[in-house]
Amino acid sequence: MMAAALPVEGEEAVDVQLIRRRMQQGLPPQDVQEYLWRVRLEAEGIPDVVVAPDIDPRQFDAQQTSNMPTLQSFGLEETDPNRVPDDKWRRELLADFAELRQLIARWEAIGPPKAETLTAGNVPTEILRTKVPRMSDEDGWIAFFFGKPGAEASATPPHLRLLLQFDQVLTRRLLDYHAAWLSEEEAAPLSRARAVWIYALLARLDKPVHANVAATIRQILRRCWTLRSELEAPSEVQLKSLNILIVIAGDFFGQLHDLE
Repeated sequence: MMAAALPVEGEEAVDVQLIRRRMQQGLPPQDVQEYLWRVRLEAEGIPDVVVAPDIDPRQFDAQQTSNMPTLQSFGLEETDPNRVPDDKWRRELLADFAELRQLIARWEAIGPPKAETLTAGNVPTEILRTKVPRMSDEDGWIAFFFGKPGAEASATPPHLRLLLQFDQVLTRRLLDYHAAWLSEEEAAPLSRARAVWIYALLARLDKPVHANVAATIRQILRRCWTLRSELEAPSEVQLKSLNILIVIAGDFFGQLHDLE
């Protein structure tokens, strides 16, 4: 137990009943010790939980600030049924995604898979870690994920060893990057490379998620939902990628709960 910041004399050294009577009579404390004892006695009389009776919280609604932002609703407008997957497809997708997360968790517990070996000439070279940009280097991550302009072949696809190299802090930051890139108005429709990386990062993300991370996932969900509704003639790959991210963000991470 922590020691009192201002210790007072014990009950054997003071007349507690006299202090109580002086308090009831409204008399001021005679010295510091009596003052501290009054503080202690008053604190003992205060309950741990106080419930204010007969107060209707709704009567204060009109006093709330009018500057609170109103989030644009989504998911309530009609969507072409041909673009929405059926329940069987959704269940199978969620089962596969959960199995992938379990695989990542198992490898994280026992250590990464055996190192890859590349051959440079006649000399085998063991690759233990992939060199990645600094967490704050957004442009570097764009080149890492999608390749440099004119050199898309240099893009880095996600693989198990690389995902295990990402800790949760980096995973959340990269997911923030992807959500921002996906939401840019001038951004091209969801590409397969972008969808694959978002899928991989969501698989690497631990649950439960913090409120800020949930907001990022919801941002991805909103954008994918909008693209699915607004694209005039999405390709089969685009539509499948959008539906995969919508189901994972909405169902697995629970970001469609308020629409039920």
